[in-house]
Amino acid sequence: MSSDSRVASRVIGSELKVHVDEQLANNKLQFDEMALDDYHRNQDNDVRLVDFLDDKLQSFADLDTLDSLLDSVKAQQDLLKQQVRESTSRSCSCHLLTIRIAS
Repeated sequence: MSSDSRVASRVIGSELKVHVDEQLANNKLQFDEMALDDYHRNQDNDVRLVDFLDDKLQSFADLDTLDSLLDSVKAQQDLLKQQVRESTSRSCSCHLLTIRIAS
């Protein structure tokens, strides 16, 4: 390998390292932003959960109804999941239809 090609290899290698370092820093920044957003969403959910439980559990007698409360929350969760699945499948069908028409 000639000295010119060694110099060129070093230059390319150092430029590549700078590019990789920039990408890693950018990825870390994006990850930090996503983690902070996730933290805030979870914090909001925690507050909503506490408010919900405060509303539903006013006395010790309310603890007797805890099983039915959990069943109700589970049923609501299942309904929401079903609605999301149905919405997603309709959305995908519409996109496929649009693609077929455009073809």
